Amino acid sequence: MAGTINGFKFYFRAKYDEWTFSISAHSEIDPVDIQFPETGKQFGYFAEGKYGTEFDSKASYMEFDVAKDIIQRCVADYLQGNKIIK
Repeated sequence: MAGTINGFKFYFRAKYDEWTFSISAHSEIDPVDIQFPETGKQFGYFAEGKYGTEFDSKASYMEFDVAKDIIQRCVADYLQGNKIIK
């Protein structure tokens, strides 16, 4: 899922047993390319988390409302000035 937050592009991905969320504060950097905490600190924001158990692929079938809640929490965290969360 992709979109914008205050004019900055974001990207949310849930696959296997984890999710990631990134925001790029730089127009020349695609949020898809922000895949690690260090990159999030440098170019915007990065968060990651576990969902389900190892090998159950539950995150791949995450309900929309669950994804929406994660995205909203990450956006609130970003707007508070944080760069990464785990």
